[in-house]
Amino acid sequence: MDHSLEHRTIVIVEGRSISTFRLRKALEQAGAAVCTTSRQDAPTALRQANPDAVIIDFSLAADCDELCAELQRDTISYLYCSSPNRQQDVGTQVLSAQDVAVALAEVVNQHETAIPGLLSLGRQIDPELYAI
Repeated sequence: MDHSLEHRTIVIVEGRSISTFRLRKALEQAGAAVCTTSRQDAPTALRQANPDAVIIDFSLAADCDELCAELQRDTISYLYCSSPNRQQDVGTQVLSAQDVAVALAEVVNQHETAIPGLLSLGRQIDPELYAI
């Protein structure tokens, strides 16, 4: 079992396309504590969870300018993601979710290694890397 996100808190902002069930499972298997929320409830969830990173469903990209500005202000890393997609078969969803978890772990852990004690740098990860 991979624990590359051990002691990390990740918030998933749900939308229309992302399969949050599979993504949540992959992140938890990597050791993360995961909170799933809607766009409307995201500000409250962020305050309560104090996340290391946030995953935003790509379908919400046009509606999340204010949320992303808040994340940048609070130096929380985030990415737009459409993988795993609900239209994929289950096996593909599982593999896609695992890929996202590994990529997110690399980014979050790389930031901490680069600057010890700093868990996130508030930069946006290229959404095209994760959009399927």
